[in-house]
Amino acid sequence: MHSVFASLFEDRLPLFDSSISEDDLESLKWAKEQVDTLSLSEHPLEIETRLTYSDAKLKEVYFGTGDVVNGPQLFDLKTGEQHGYWPQMAGYALALMDEKGYKSVDTHLLYTRYRKVYTRTIEKKQAEAVINDIIVRAEDPGAPETPNEYCGWCSRRLECTALRDRANAIVADQDWTLESYRIEDISKNSDELSKAVNLSRLMKKWVAAVEDEMKNHEEIPGYKWREVKGRRSIKDALAASKRSDLPIEAFLRACSTSVTALEKAYREELGITPREARELIEVKLSEVIHETKPYKKLEQK
Repeated sequence: MHSVFASLFEDRLPLFDSSISEDDLESLKWAKEQVDTLSLSEHPLEIETRLTYSDAKLKEVYFGTGDVVNGPQLFDLKTGEQHGYWPQMAGYALALMDEKGYKSVDTHLLYTRYRKVYTRTIEKKQAEAVINDIIVRAEDPGAPETPNEYCGWCSRRLECTALRDRANAIVADQDWTLESYRIEDISKNSDELSKAVNLSRLMKKWVAAVEDEMKNHEEIPGYKWREVKGRRSIKDALAASKRSDLPIEAFLRACSTSVTALEKAYREELGITPREARELIEVKLSEVIHETKPYKKLEQK
């Protein structure tokens, strides 16, 4: 989702193959419209910007990635639930203020699932108080380890005793014990399936941590690494068509067109709004636009 969101601003294909639904794509376009509306014209839009905070000795304390930075403004894409992101925004804002000398930063949380924008102005003293408290607790060797919903972002999650104990407790708890772990058996009992879904989601962060950690090891008993070639693509279709020695019709049949890039071309060439560009494309090109099949997404009630 973040890769597609970034590509909307930069007139490029996403960094990774994307299979997001049309609804998700529309929600990302909504988020971009909010950025376009709230952004300050006197400052550029910087996409996927590294924000680094250093101490008095210029040692990096932490870094984060701002989805969109626009002068003294931060836009952060949130595609899930509405959680308490105040510490994260304070950290990003402090890094930006420290680098640029701003006295305050306006942060905008873009909740795509709910089509809501939550805006908060953070002053430097506020951010310093929050972040310094976090740093002190993080560096305290006696501080208790507390598993929470953000464990998936922690670099120590594989060695965390509290998280391992939590995982062991989940497996040992009779409430999560399945009568059978064979998919064929689980599929026949909706109650067992519900328990299996809950168990799989609870263990997901631990599994993701193992997947991340294995990339740091050249040798793993019983496994071997195989190098996979990266995907090749043409970045400049116009230049390629001139050098291909193919008739233009044959060359175009081998090409695929980004609808997002096409929308931008309509806006720039005709001087129309994003909504007008989408409506025009729908009227003129709907018969030749390919749409991937919709898929179902399971959400907890």
